[in-house]
Amino acid sequence: MTRMSWGKLLSRTRYVSDFSRQAPVTHPVSQVSVFLEDAERIMYSSPFRRMQGKTQVHPLPVLDYVRTRLTHTIEVAHAGRIIATECARSLKERGDLTVDAAAFADVTYAGCLAHDIGNPPFGHIGEFAIQTWFERNLSEGRLTARLKDIDEIEDFLKFDGNAQGFRILTATTGWRVAGGLQLSYAALGTFSKYPWASKSAPADKKKFGYMAADATAAKKIYSELGLIDRGDGRLCRHPLAFIVEAADDICYLTTDIEDAFRTKFIKFESAERLLKDIAEAASHAPRYPELKSANEQDRIAYLRGGAVSALIDAATQSFITEHDNILQGKFTSSLLDVSKFKSNVADIRNFCREVVYKDIAKMQVEAAGYNIIMTLMDLFGGMLDQFIERGKDKLDMRNDGIYQLMPREFREALNQADTYRCYLVLVDYISGMTDRFALDLFQKLTGSSVGLGRMG
Repeated sequence: MTRMSWGKLLSRTRYVSDFSRQAPVTHPVSQVSVFLEDAERIMYSSPFRRMQGKTQVHPLPVLDYVRTRLTHTIEVAHAGRIIATECARSLKERGDLTVDAAAFADVTYAGCLAHDIGNPPFGHIGEFAIQTWFERNLSEGRLTARLKDIDEIEDFLKFDGNAQGFRILTATTGWRVAGGLQLSYAALGTFSKYPWASKSAPADKKKFGYMAADATAAKKIYSELGLIDRGDGRLCRHPLAFIVEAADDICYLTTDIEDAFRTKFIKFESAERLLKDIAEAASHAPRYPELKSANEQDRIAYLRGGAVSALIDAATQSFITEHDNILQGKFTSSLLDVSKFKSNVADIRNFCREVVYKDIAKMQVEAAGYNIIMTLMDLFGGMLDQFIERGKDKLDMRNDGIYQLMPREFREALNQADTYRCYLVLVDYISGMTDRFALDLFQKLTGSSVGLGRMG
């Protein structure tokens, strides 16, 4: 019987790319130190900070209260750490865990901090815009002569923030030619929600975990961790990736409802019903009847806190119950979908899909975000066409100006790239923008907001 081993799954070896002369290093002190250092490297990186300017659900919010990708990530990391700590304690007590229990919490914390780091501006509509740009240009024949490898083409047609996040962690941030942030194999495995290439992505979801350019790194990491090959081009997840997913689900399910209420997208009664059923079912909101005189915002915040606690307990129990199946690669669901709150979770997902995510004001801003990304892709993609055909020294005046707008590290990457990697650089640049930066650049390049100085 094939079974993953915690000894390998919690590998402290740091990823260093094959192009580096450095040897992989392990921390000389303890597992805890290695994984907390992973978290530190992620937190102090530029892509992590930029998440404060990226959409979680509500793009370009008027209220500062509304969560961004960064505040969501901090909440996810907290929830993930609690789940992992409780799971490790229980598994240790029953003899199913012989390695350092603290490593569970620390590496899960690192994985949670990185889980959304590859998301483009304007959230999922930004992903869709990038996918659509490549689909349109390939169908029109503009890129057909340049991109011929089907694996490379699929990377762009199915562009996904998870795969972009893997690039950020292993290639485009920190020591770019030596393994990115050089995180531990365990942290990178915990981060990897979809450990397979774009060509193996399920037809219904189009989700994948790494680009063709990063396949060598991914295979090296997953092999070191001992992830099980499913035989369909995909690998089984690292067990702790299920905890990262659960923490993400818990936070967005509850806080999307709270934020929708705070922004007046939904009424108090709807938010109360969805959160109260979970919080009270597990006795995590014992004082709620005493809050009748409190304002509605405080009452919803109290229920959200109770619901988060209840779902954390449920996810913890699911992981402990399914532990053997997870290590054997037999578990393919989510922890919340096998919990006692399965129907409650489905209700919130359906409500958000049908009500929260279809708010008129939200969709108007998303439509604008889509146009912003498409326009920037057109402008920088047009420059890239000429760059590939002529080289940087023969760009015309307009495209040379656009080329010079790119930060130095992106220009240097273009100068060393083949055609496929040129388009990767384009995606690296556009997807790394914050919402505000993308909007500001769009306005300047389209002439809708140009500073000409004072006249007279």
